[in-house]
Amino acid sequence: MSEYTSKYTSSEIDERLGRTDEFDLHAADMTAHLESEEKARLYYALGQAAVNRASLGLQKYNLLKNTAETTTVNGVTFTVNEDKTVTVNGTATEDAEFFIGYAYLNAGVSYSFSGYPAECSEDTYCLQLAYNTAWCTLLDGLAFTPPFSFWLIMRILVRSGQTADNLIFKPMVFSSDTLYYSSEELEYQPYTDDLQTQLSTARAELAENTAMTQSAVGLSKKNLLKNTASSVTKNGITFTVNTDGSVTAKGTASAAVSLDIGKISLGEGREYILSGCPEDGAEDTYYMYGLYTSNWVGIGGRDIGEGYKFTASPGEIVFRIYIGSGVTVSGLTFSPMVRCSEISDGNYEQYTDDLQSQINALLARINALEGSA
Repeated sequence: MSEYTSKYTSSEIDERLGRTDEFDLHAADMTAHLESEEKARLYYALGQAAVNRASLGLQKYNLLKNTAETTTVNGVTFTVNEDKTVTVNGTATEDAEFFIGYAYLNAGVSYSFSGYPAECSEDTYCLQLAYNTAWCTLLDGLAFTPPFSFWLIMRILVRSGQTADNLIFKPMVFSSDTLYYSSEELEYQPYTDDLQTQLSTARAELAENTAMTQSAVGLSKKNLLKNTASSVTKNGITFTVNTDGSVTAKGTASAAVSLDIGKISLGEGREYILSGCPEDGAEDTYYMYGLYTSNWVGIGGRDIGEGYKFTASPGEIVFRIYIGSGVTVSGLTFSPMVRCSEISDGNYEQYTDDLQSQINALLARINALEGSA
């Protein structure tokens, strides 16, 4: 097994970072760590296990999630490539900083970094990580063990007056165990969710697709709120109930006014989304809300045009449109909808009975006709 040698000593890295009082920093000088064959075998096994777990998807290989978008800062263009590497071009009129993304680091675990061009330096262009209130420049062979868990933020910095000519950064944050497994430079891999996160995402997508499919074929309703209101004028506001179940409001409110849309009982403990208020609603102008009829306690919030997610408690809920005193509305249309939170599509759909309810209603009509024959 080859030895790994750092180009910097521990004291040199300590001096460059100047933050040894806040976290345990050490160079990846593997010679000191591999004093015995027993230790060598142990480190090798740990590293191999880490790489194997990453290969199987049980953990992430690259912990740094690149959330950046292509942009130009102070004359420097940072291009985020499809594989989440970053190409840098241009001359900096001032210091140009580009925030790449973040990684969650656990206390007591040793981490290492890679992905910066060989010619990087603190005086030209470099990768830096944020720790507490300081920016620390990443150097070849640097590893550190944080004393507590935290979210790491990483950036690319191009110093004022420096020119970057098609520089490619391939930023990675990974467990230092992988260094014990391979003495050669680690091949870049973009961030991917671990298997558990992928499964959770797949479950959420499946739940949404199932809900949407059931709604599409009539097995369940997308819009659970049946509009039972009638057109009416109250306190200077004329509410017109349209054929699609939406409500158009017009006039100036002489006093605060509400219109009951409909009442429903929802599944206890399940999450739902109330939507359909026009944009730019506010507490003192107009919004939609819900109250439990048993105690007239609200559902916890209101829809002001962005939708409101809530967890249902036992009991019947009445949903209402509210317009504040002195507010003038001119043809403002509300599209009241309550849907399961698994359905992310917020486009309005009119309430319709589910397929079973329609079948039951049809059977009731048939029975009534047969009984009168």
